[in-house]
Amino acid sequence: MTRMIATGRSQSAFRLVTYINAFHPLTHAFDGYLVHSRGSNAAGLTAEALARDADNPIPSGAHIRTDIDVPVFDLQTEGDMVALRAHLTHQDPNPHYRRWEIAGGAHAESSRWVVEIPPALDMGQGCKEPINTAPHHAVVKAGLRALTRWVRDGVVPRQSPSIELGDPAAVDPVVRDKFGNAKGGIRLPEVEAPTATIDGRRNDVAQATPGGQNFCFLFGRTIAFDQATLAALYPSHQAFVDQFTKAVDSVERDGYFLKPEGAKAGFWVLTCPLRVGLTCLSVCFITALVSGWRAGIRRQLVCMIPWWLAAFLIFVLPSMYLDAQGNASVFI
Repeated sequence: MTRMIATGRSQSAFRLVTYINAFHPLTHAFDGYLVHSRGSNAAGLTAEALARDADNPIPSGAHIRTDIDVPVFDLQTEGDMVALRAHLTHQDPNPHYRRWEIAGGAHAESSRWVVEIPPALDMGQGCKEPINTAPHHAVVKAGLRALTRWVRDGVVPRQSPSIELGDPAAVDPVVRDKFGNAKGGIRLPEVEAPTATIDGRRNDVAQATPGGQNFCFLFGRTIAFDQATLAALYPSHQAFVDQFTKAVDSVERDGYFLKPEGAKAGFWVLTCPLRVGLTCLSVCFITALVSGWRAGIRRQLVCMIPWWLAAFLIFVLPSMYLDAQGNASVFI
């Protein structure tokens, strides 16, 4: 082992900020750090859990020390800024610090490349509204790859554009477009060619249980556009494909997507009408299969099976392959 990177997400990111600022100068144990989805505070040195110390608490909006001597990569989403007030931690880049901010991303999500219904949107842990669907994971992979090259080869990643902010004290400090999507930041294809409002704003529990723990407030929201809005935005499916693929090319060129994720997103948008059709046909096929089997027309139904196998080979297997390539590509 020649290099070692420390990573922390969510609660671990709170603690990692404290470790970087207080202990790295003493230990020099790590060659780089990925701080992922933190809040405005850093963990205390003596307090339990994530509480602030009673004596000399770390101020809200804790920055990474500017005299750090190894790369620190700070990756935050729009949802981290709304739900955890991470916008207060924004700082300028320096020789050993870079920050990426993901517009449309939430602290946690159930990602999709394109918001389309069917299938139904994920409601998370019993949340009131469908949860965020931004492909947060794709940017994390690219960020980890960028940090690895920075630590290993000295290739310094770019600083992303900042998410635009209004009143920093507001419940929602993010500046939004007419659809409610964030302005600025890394422009995911789902934000640049939207089919929904995808944001990190607070989601609530549909049926709260007294004393129960629920994290819907961290999962953001996805509000699909109605047909009238989609028709006004995209005169044809090709118009949507062109706008979406242009956005994919942009994030891949700027290093915010790796090639496998760009390929998966492009494949998904090109085939979404076919998938919807296949979904409907598959439901019809299963219904017909059950009914026909009971009615005794089994030979005719068996003849239809090769058509569905062909659809699986053409559309499903390439998608699975691209997923596998993406999961293996981070350190290549």
